[in-house]
Amino acid sequence: MRVLLVESTPGSAREVTAWLNEAGHECSSCFDTPVTFGCRGAATHDDCSLEQPTDVAIVVRDLDHGGHTLTEMGAVCAMRHRVPVVGIVEPATNELDSIMLAALEEAQHHTAHLDYVLAVREQLHHVPDIGDPSRISISITRAGGRVHAMLYLPDNITEKQVPLVVDRAGRALRQHDPYARIIDVGVSR
Repeated sequence: MRVLLVESTPGSAREVTAWLNEAGHECSSCFDTPVTFGCRGAATHDDCSLEQPTDVAIVVRDLDHGGHTLTEMGAVCAMRHRVPVVGIVEPATNELDSIMLAALEEAQHHTAHLDYVLAVREQLHHVPDIGDPSRISISITRAGGRVHAMLYLPDNITEKQVPLVVDRAGRALRQHDPYARIIDVGVSR
C-alpha cells in the first residue's frame, strides 16, 4: 500500500513510518527534512507525492499538539485527490498494528464507497428510460490510483441502454475523481 504521511510537527510520524516500511508499505511525505517553507510540489508539480497513486493519507499528530499546522496541508490535498485521510495521535509502538489497520480499513471503505456511489447515482438520473437509478446496485473499490465500479443492473434496463449507463457511470467517476489513473466500469445482471 502507498501511504502519504502528514505530520503535525516534523518528526511526529517517525515511528509510524518505520512500522509501515517494516510491514512492506511505501511511505511518502509532503515536506523534505528539515521542513522547508513550501511543500515538495510547490516548486515542481511533479515532485508532489500525490502525483503517484496513493491509497491513504495518515495525519500523525503529536501528543501535546495544540492545533492544526501548515505542515498538515497535505491532508487537504489528499482529500482533493479523493484519497482517504485518517488522523491518529502518536500511538505507542505496540498499538500500531491494531490502530493503523482499523483506521486504514475504515478510511478505504468509506471513501471508496459512499462518495463515488452518490456521484454515479446522480449521473444515472440523466439516462432516459432506465427507471429509478437507486435500483442499480453499485460496488466501488479504489486502490493504487484505480477506481473500479461494478453495476448490477435490473432486468428493466435493455442491452441497448447498457453502453449509455456505463458511459454515464464512467463520466461521473472521472468528474468525481479527476486524479484517478484508471477508471473501470463493469456490469452484471
